[in-house]
Amino acid sequence: MGRCLTQGALAADARRSRGAVGRTRDEEGNVSPRFSERIGAVKVEVQVEAMNAPLRNSIWNFIDRLIPPKSFGSHQRNTIDMIARDVLRVPVQRVDHNAPVWWLLGHVETMAWAEVYDLLEYAVAHATTVQGLTRVMNAPEQANQILAREHSAYRFVGGKLVPITNATEIQEIEQAAERASTVGLDGVRQQIAQALVLFGQRPVPDYRNAIKEAISSVEGVVKIINGTRGGGLHEALEAVAANIEMHPALKGGLEKLYGYTSDEDGIRHPILEEATVDEADARFMIVTCSAFVNFLIVKAEAAGLLKAQ
Repeated sequence: MGRCLTQGALAADARRSRGAVGRTRDEEGNVSPRFSERIGAVKVEVQVEAMNAPLRNSIWNFIDRLIPPKSFGSHQRNTIDMIARDVLRVPVQRVDHNAPVWWLLGHVETMAWAEVYDLLEYAVAHATTVQGLTRVMNAPEQANQILAREHSAYRFVGGKLVPITNATEIQEIEQAAERASTVGLDGVRQQIAQALVLFGQRPVPDYRNAIKEAISSVEGVVKIINGTRGGGLHEALEAVAANIEMHPALKGGLEKLYGYTSDEDGIRHPILEEATVDEADARFMIVTCSAFVNFLIVKAEAAGLLKAQ
């Protein structure tokens, strides 16, 4: 469910964040991550079926830019009336025509997360036409930049908002980090967290190193469970399988899936040798490695090799 936000605080945040306070812009105008996000001091969470204040404020500021200014005469009033009629579905007589934009902001502050996306989708659809909102031909692309920056789990595809991941995948990742922390595997937890930071890094995601961190979390949990620091994943899995029930076919399948090797230069992986590593590759590896971490920790706890701290 969406977070319950205080109207006064959200309104103040919306005014302060109009210029993306606390963030800088690159030469192309893209907003870069805050210092706290770049160093991992702030937890980066992909927002599925939820909307925090920065995301809500950023969506509002984007919509606000599409609404004609008051100097355009009746255009602003007509636009707000159109939104009241088609999106909010309230009587247009309820609109405060003395301050229509502030009236709309009051609704955005209290709307459910899905309803805010309804409004965004409507605004983007009409921004590419000459009806009502200010015409912006690349509105979907601009909206996607904001959604990516604020770690929304949704993007515009073909003019419609669609999920870029699902709740099950997010839950798998979050459970892996939580389980690792519970049994004292802070290094593994940090590697999963760093994989997410790199995956969500803006304006340029670091998918290659996100995959590397995800694979490192697997190596870390296996070696800590086994109590060794040498060898690769194959050797560690062999030792772990001697203490934890693991079907040979499953163990062999995991080795083939990761195609893992290790040498003095660190981690190497076939997917990292590709010229292009994209979002789909990174998402698959982060989710899969998180599932593997969950599997190993649960098995190790059952075998008595790990205990909650």
